[in-house]
Amino acid sequence: MLQHATWTMNRAQRKAWKQLFGERDSYSVLDELLTYSEWAPSGYFTEVHVVVRDGGAITLDFG
Repeated sequence: MLQHATWTMNRAQRKAWKQLFGERDSYSVLDELLTYSEWAPSGYFTEVHVVVRDGGAITLDFG
């Protein structure tokens, strides 16, 4: 079953993201978060699709 989540950042959140992660692309940051976070144990997400659109919308599809 594919689960879908969308997170849209506001201006302040985009600014904070840039301060925290600099020029790193959103995919690499989210991949690291999902891979190493306590709430995402190894193998929990078998498939993750990340789509980042202009304006700060980040869509995650979890398989």
